[in-house]
Amino acid sequence: MVDTIGISTDTQDFVWEWGDHWFQFARQIFSLLLDEESQFAPHTPSDLEEFQHHELRAWFIENAERIIPLWGKFYEAKFAELEIDDSTPYLHWLNPFRMFYEPEYLSELAHVLHMQETDSTWEPSEKGAWDACMLLFTQGTIVRQFYDWVCIEDLGKTDE
Repeated sequence: MVDTIGISTDTQDFVWEWGDHWFQFARQIFSLLLDEESQFAPHTPSDLEEFQHHELRAWFIENAERIIPLWGKFYEAKFAELEIDDSTPYLHWLNPFRMFYEPEYLSELAHVLHMQETDSTWEPSEKGAWDACMLLFTQGTIVRQFYDWVCIEDLGKTDE
């Protein structure tokens, strides 16, 4: 089925689902680092939280091939003109979310996000945790722009 602007509702639904999974992922990280008043209060992930991380991670990995072409078009339309410094690998821009779901365990993720110095225990620093939260907020804004671009701007079509 195609909506009035020509985008497959299957694609729109998939992007919506992908975004929902992204925000679930971010919420999980926030809940591990912050208390209800948004104060730094990390707790060791429970078995259930590790399981939820594995489930979200598996979903992202399973759906990467479907999102990458869409993300690539979005990147070309919105970010290709940015001057990206040489220290940022081009592959990161092809899928800037991969670094979040590649680590198998939450302690590994905390290490990748520079929240802690080791990947074997859960000991995030306050500064590292806040930096990671700000990165998640930034990525969330990009996810919203991506959704709008796919569902509202008709995959970036222009009248040429």
